[in-house]
Amino acid sequence: MSGPLVVDSQPPQQPSRSELPYGACLLSASNKTSVLRSEVDEERRKKLTEAIRKRRKYEQKHGALHSTSASVQNQTVTPLSTYYAASNGFSALKPRTQSSFGTDRITKYQSPFKKMGPLSVSLPKSSSSLNKLHNDVHITAIRNRLAPSLYGGLPSSPLAESLSPARPTRDVRRRPVPYGLSDSKSVDELLKRLVKEGNATDFPSFQALQERRKERMKAIEELRRPKKEIIPPLDQIQLSKVQQCLSSRDFGRTLISAFRIDISVRDIKTLGDGQWLNDNVIDFYLEMVTQRSREHAAKHDNFPRSFVYTTHFYSALSTKGYQAVARWGRRKQLNLANLDYIFVPINVHNTHWCVSVINIKEKRFEYYDSMAGGPGSAFSHLREYIHNESRTQNVPMDDIHEWEDYVPNDSPLQRNGYDCGVFTCKTVEVLSRDGPLTFSQKDMKILRQRMLFEILQGKLLNA
Repeated sequence: MSGPLVVDSQPPQQPSRSELPYGACLLSASNKTSVLRSEVDEERRKKLTEAIRKRRKYEQKHGALHSTSASVQNQTVTPLSTYYAASNGFSALKPRTQSSFGTDRITKYQSPFKKMGPLSVSLPKSSSSLNKLHNDVHITAIRNRLAPSLYGGLPSSPLAESLSPARPTRDVRRRPVPYGLSDSKSVDELLKRLVKEGNATDFPSFQALQERRKERMKAIEELRRPKKEIIPPLDQIQLSKVQQCLSSRDFGRTLISAFRIDISVRDIKTLGDGQWLNDNVIDFYLEMVTQRSREHAAKHDNFPRSFVYTTHFYSALSTKGYQAVARWGRRKQLNLANLDYIFVPINVHNTHWCVSVINIKEKRFEYYDSMAGGPGSAFSHLREYIHNESRTQNVPMDDIHEWEDYVPNDSPLQRNGYDCGVFTCKTVEVLSRDGPLTFSQKDMKILRQRMLFEILQGKLLNA
């Protein structure tokens, strides 16, 4: 006799992944994927069906949809079966139509939120009239965009008004001008009202701003423009003394003695018109420049410290070398550490005067010639002199061979063969105070008279 049937309540134990046959896991995964895909496809079908239903409802209410071509007629909506395939599911989002020609076309329609009614304009049939209408519409649209207030009164067609969104309509009002001012009123009127109401207390007027701008532009132009010095002529008393010296017949009479130089009537007559300046006149005048530099440099820190050698210095340096002028600096109490410029007058072939400058401040050698000549060997001689003199005075100038050689192109030029001495003296006087070289040949007569009077006084007029 068999015993009672015992039913095991526990489910049969599933085999482990290692006990499953090859490919079983892949099969179960593909089954799950197919189930999920079918659910997604069903959801998409519902959404698309609802969209098509709304579209047909809109067509029944507002009429047929706008087509891209008039030849496409009797269009039928493709059924839902064409949107789906068993293999690819949801394959298209846009509805497709079949034309009478058997080709598939995408229907182009306008959004219901941007509805535009038909134009109440009768278009001409000829091509020339169409082109003329197109040009008129284009020109009218441009005018309305650029200046609606100017061209607002011109006649225009309804088509131009529809194609020109920038044209103001009757319903659009211009923003009112604040405080009741029109466009033709000045800004000063507005500022007055603002000040009266207490809204603007420190605002300058428009006219004041324009005046400030003009003054600022004028100041900028003056800074950019090279300054031109005005050389004033002598007064009647000074001019009478000059004429008296030039008309004297006592050639040997000494007029003034200073700087170990005696100036006689014969020397002073070289400052007359059409005369060459001699060595005594040039040396005396250049000594006054050195004296002025020492006096002003002791009182003002920004005044250039200058020293001028005599007319015989370069001749001795160029012919006999540094040993011939080694003691000249000691006698003149020359100190390279406290100088900005050293001026060296040069006599070229005993017929022409020019000047070379040892610019210690800018570290360069300069050459000024009123006949636009070249420096020749002047820079090499002066470079050798400064090199040896710096060693003698124990002033460090090891980079003396790297200093620049500078010959300006805008140096004043003479127009004759006898004013070179005056040009040389005036160039030294201007550069020693960092002035602009703006004098010219037409100033020579006044410069000669001033130089003569300054020598008689033993002091420069602008000292």
